[in-house]
Amino acid sequence: MVGIDVEVLDGEDEEHRTLRVTARVADGESVPDPGSARVRALLYEDDVSGFDHVVRAVVLDDPLGISGSGEQAVFDTVVEPDPSWKEEDLKVVAWIQRGSDGEVLNTLLADWTIPTPTRQATWGSIKAGYAGDRGARGAATSASR
Repeated sequence: MVGIDVEVLDGEDEEHRTLRVTARVADGESVPDPGSARVRALLYEDDVSGFDHVVRAVVLDDPLGISGSGEQAVFDTVVEPDPSWKEEDLKVVAWIQRGSDGEVLNTLLADWTIPTPTRQATWGSIKAGYAGDRGARGAATSASR
């Protein structure tokens, strides 16, 4: 099992924040096919013209780089949300995914706030949330990098 944690930190100025994602391999565990595993995170906004889960930015897509018992890796990325986005409605979803078969090893949801409340999620629950939005109101995304 690979644990994941997310923290939003103050940035260099008011417009920037640092997103810190920490991955840790549980004691006694290992990551199968670690060369293909990646740490990913995106920033999304709820309540955008009646739509929830609108992807605003893919903010992290890096190799995991760890595989053995007790190893830990920290990924920091500076994020500058667009001024038109409502920060109180921004959220982060971070996950660790093995590229060889697409299996999601762990997922975490977080608010875009300091301190950063987080909650465990399954990849299935995240996909179901998007499917529910499409079924009720149509699909909407606004991705940027």
